[in-house]
Amino acid sequence: LRETEHLYESRKSFHNRFETFERNVRDIIELIENNGQIQSATWNQTLQRSQQIEKQLQSIQPLLLTIGHELADLEVAGLPKIELQTVQNTYEAHRQRLNIYENILQKRIDLLKRFEEHIKLSNELRNKLQQINDDLQQKQQIKIHDIDLLKTQLERYTTDLRTIQSESSILDRLMEESNTTITDSTTNRTVFFTVESRNIQNLIDMAENKLTQRRTQTQELNQLVEDFTQAHNNLLLRINSLSANLRSARLSGYTIHDIEDLMIVIKHLQDEIEHELDPLFKQLIRTSINPTTENENVIVKTQIDWEKLNVETNERLYALQRAHSLYNEIEVLQKQIEITIHNVELILNETISSSNSFQQAKNHLNKLKQIQLDQRQSAEHDMAICQKRRDEFIGLLKPWYE
Repeated sequence: LRETEHLYESRKSFHNRFETFERNVRDIIELIENNGQIQSATWNQTLQRSQQIEKQLQSIQPLLLTIGHELADLEVAGLPKIELQTVQNTYEAHRQRLNIYENILQKRIDLLKRFEEHIKLSNELRNKLQQINDDLQQKQQIKIHDIDLLKTQLERYTTDLRTIQSESSILDRLMEESNTTITDSTTNRTVFFTVESRNIQNLIDMAENKLTQRRTQTQELNQLVEDFTQAHNNLLLRINSLSANLRSARLSGYTIHDIEDLMIVIKHLQDEIEHELDPLFKQLIRTSINPTTENENVIVKTQIDWEKLNVETNERLYALQRAHSLYNEIEVLQKQIEITIHNVELILNETISSSNSFQQAKNHLNKLKQIQLDQRQSAEHDMAICQKRRDEFIGLLKPWYE
C-alpha cells in the first residue's frame, strides 16, 4: 500500500510538472513566432526580447531533463504502459519542437547581431558612392589626376562591396531559416539584403561609367587646350616677328605711314606690269619671231601630231587586245555550254529510264497487291471451312456431354 501510495503521489506530482512544462513550451514557442516580424527601426528591442526568450528557453532545460528521468522511474515503478506511452510521445514531440524553435531563435539572434554592422557598412558605402556620383554630376571640369584618384577609391569600394555581398547572402539565408521578415520602417518594404547589395553595385557601375566618360572628355579638352596653346604661341611668335620688323623699319628711319605709302607704290607698279608691260612684252615676242622659230613651231606641231597618232594607235591596239580576250572568253563559254548540253542529255536519258523503271515497279506492285488479295481470299475461305468443321465437331460433342 505504501508503494502504491508513493506511486500515486509520484504520478500526481509528475503530471503537475508535466503540465507546467507543456505550458512553458507553448508560451515560449508563441513568443518566438510572434517576434518573427521585425521593423528596421526597432530591431534592437527585438534582439533584447529574443535574448530574454533564449534565457527562458535555457531555464526549461533542467525541467526537460527531470521529466525524462521521472518517465524512466515511473516505467520501473509499474505505471501502465498505455498511459506511459502517451506521455512519452507527448514529451518527445515537445522536446523536438523545442530543438527546432531553439535553432530558429539562435539564427534569429545571429541575424539581428549581424544586422547593425551590415546596415552601417552598407549605408556608409552607399553614401560615399552617392557623393562621388553627385560630384561627377555637378563638377564641370575634373583633372585627370583627380579622376585617377576617384578610380582608385572605386576599386577600394568594390573590394568592400564584395564583403558586403558575402554578408548579404548569409543574412538572407539566416532570415529564411529563422522564419524572420525584416521591414524597412521608412518605405514599409521587405528588406532583402542581396537586393540592397545589388543596388550598391549599380551605384559603382554608374560611377565607373561616368568616370570613363569624364576621362575621355577631359583628355579631349586637354588636347584642345594644347592645340589652342600651340596656335596661340605661334601667333605670338608672328606678332613678335612683325613687331621686330616694324621696330627695325622704324630704326632705319621709316614710320608706319612711310611703309604704307611704299606698299601703295608697289601695288601700283604691280598693276602697271600686269596691264601694260605684260601685253607689250607678248607683242614684242610675236613680232620678233624668225624662221628658226617657225621651224621650231613646225617641229613642235609635228611632235604633237605624232603623239596624237601614237595615242590613237595605242587605243586601237587595246581595242584589238580586248576583242581577242572576248573571243577567247566566248570560246570558253561555248565549251561550257556544250558540256552543259551533254549533261542535260544524260539527265534526260536517266529520267526516261527512271520513268520506265518506275512503270515496271508500279506494275510489279500491282501484281503483289493482286497476289496479296488472292492469298487473303484463300485464307478467308480456309477460315470458313475451319469454322464450319468446328461447329460440326461441337455439334457432335454436345449430345455426348449432356
